[in-house]
Amino acid sequence: APHGAPLPEARKGLPLIAIGPDGGWTDAENAAFAEHGFHPISLGPRPLRTDTAAIALPALIQAKLNETMSNEQGAMSNGQ
Repeated sequence: APHGAPLPEARKGLPLIAIGPDGGWTDAENAAFAEHGFHPISLGPRPLRTDTAAIALPALIQAKLNETMSNEQGAMSNGQ
């Protein structure tokens, strides 16, 4: 979104991800994200290039969702 423009709303239940830039976000950008309900996360202690993070983050989200669904299915099959 252009600077100062409202951020698009995520569809209910789906994450809205902001990745980059390589040099990191400015304090003003971080404040704008916080105002719009973003929560910062880290992919580890080493900075990733923007193009690498754009591949790594969705893969990690998919893995976590698969783990969560697998745990829920296991709980249902055990009668929990």
